[in-house]
Amino acid sequence: MMSIPKLSLERCWHLPENLTNNWLRNSSAPQALIDKLCRECPFPIPSGLLALWAYSNGGESGHLDLPPGTFILDRVEEAIVSLTRDFECTEFPGLFFFSGNGGLERLALDYRASASPLVVMVDPIAGIESVEVIANSVEELFSAVCAYPEDHDEPSSSDGYSC
Repeated sequence: MMSIPKLSLERCWHLPENLTNNWLRNSSAPQALIDKLCRECPFPIPSGLLALWAYSNGGESGHLDLPPGTFILDRVEEAIVSLTRDFECTEFPGLFFFSGNGGLERLALDYRASASPLVVMVDPIAGIESVEVIANSVEELFSAVCAYPEDHDEPSSSDGYSC
């Protein structure tokens, strides 16, 4: 069984300021749930993602400088349930779902090719063939969180994903 230090991960792993400044925060995930997730997940979860759950159990950023444009973190309880849900296990082997955009797209860590997972966007209806790499790491995903331009009704670039 994996031993998780009882220190708050948000203090051990520094969350980037751009993320915390532009995050609609929920209360922290209980350490017991983070420990349970780490024990039950067959993959090593990046410390940055664990730190985000220690900071905010769920929550969101309305402006992600990557597709799908919005980053809504699942609650730890939801991530734990997805580990044993038949649909995810059968249709998406090697993926660990942790987020979505509030619509159709889901974000997952892709462990199929490496223990250092890529962050991918998935359309659950389209299946595993829809997997699209959006970031090389959780850290790269976090660095793409930015403030939505207050003086615009729409993102400022033509692709809709520019800070």
